[in-house]
Amino acid sequence: MDLMKDKIKPIYFELQGYLSQAPEREKGLIFEKEIWTQHNQSIDELEQVTSKKYDRYRIHPEIQNWNGVSRQSITTQAYRTILGGLISRLHGEYFPDENSPIKK
Repeated sequence: MDLMKDKIKPIYFELQGYLSQAPEREKGLIFEKEIWTQHNQSIDELEQVTSKKYDRYRIHPEIQNWNGVSRQSITTQAYRTILGGLISRLHGEYFPDENSPIKK
């Protein structure tokens, strides 16, 4: 288990970093494709390291009509909720003896 924890910890910290930099819930929509692409790449790496599926934590942007232009976006609420859920899941699975990184 310690070897697995050592492999997961960098991904776990990376996800915490994303959450710390995520826009507040009130900010509305996120249009930067790099945000969900990078998040989903972290899921790919996590699945490769753990041999477990974390598909429910993948981000699937929606198409929005923004001033007459179709653009992919996600809500800040959804982004923060997915990130927080995944971090909490990893905390429970691999780091239950450590303080939770999610502040209530």
